[in-house]
Amino acid sequence: MGKVVFWLAVLGALFLVARAVSLIQRRDAARRRDAEAAPRALEMDRCAHCGVHFPRADAVRSGDSVYCCEEHRRAASQ
Repeated sequence: MGKVVFWLAVLGALFLVARAVSLIQRRDAARRRDAEAAPRALEMDRCAHCGVHFPRADAVRSGDSVYCCEEHRRAASQ
């Protein structure tokens, strides 16, 4: 009878260890997914005409100056 209780305790301990490892792996995978899905900060520029900050991808350039729209580029050149 003592051997049966011993083996049941060993199996129970193995089950608990396996479950803990599984939970830790799932938690780490979720953290990695969240880190990869986090939005990245956009690089920003400041309009030389009005001073508004806007995404660099939307910039209208004229020489060394950067503008938020074509209208402000034209207004600055006049």
